[in-house]
Amino acid sequence: SFANVGAISISISGAQAVDGQLEVLRNYAPLTKTVNFANSQPMSLGNFVWSDAHNNGQFDNGALPLQNVAVDLFEDTDSSGDFTPGVDRYLSSKTTNSSGLYQFDSLFPSVYVVRINPSNFATGAALHGFISSTGNTPTPDPDNDLNNDDNGDPLSGQGVVARAVTLTAMAEPANDGDTDANTNLTVDFGFVPTADLKVTKTDNADPVIAGQTLTYTLTI
Repeated sequence: SFANVGAISISISGAQAVDGQLEVLRNYAPLTKTVNFANSQPMSLGNFVWSDAHNNGQFDNGALPLQNVAVDLFEDTDSSGDFTPGVDRYLSSKTTNSSGLYQFDSLFPSVYVVRINPSNFATGAALHGFISSTGNTPTPDPDNDLNNDDNGDPLSGQGVVARAVTLTAMAEPANDGDTDANTNLTVDFGFVPTADLKVTKTDNADPVIAGQTLTYTLTI
């Protein structure tokens, strides 16, 4: 008798995304139900940060990877499609390797936001003297699944963030550096190096007399 049973746990093993058939017994007759068990394979999101030498928002000739960049992952808690500070739930952080790569693993299908942490722009940090690429404005939505294009926009006090990206089981791009339909490796960030340049021009005579040879000195 199952009169006093509150719940029954059923485990089905086999290929992912298979249909499982459950026999539900009632006191008057057997009933067959078919239940779809969703793909449970962990998903991944990433994966590239680079120095955009041409400021065109594309990883191309002359562009170099940036290492030791701190990257944060949030869940788009309010479903706004953008990063909402103080609302979207922080999940994890990674640091880019020597190839400029980062990757978040063991994710469920959901909607996520990737942020380049503002600490990266402090003196001595990995992105000090860099700004987000501006050459591909408006910045592409990372949900377009295009690889090696800049997806980041500056957000005051929050570093640089991409728009929300949706991870869907068995529906992610297979041309983004691997052939796995459970990974999206197209959330990339380009940064442009900047420089402060001051030129001072001085002469060697004061006052200047007509006919006098005057020498100018440029100090950079």
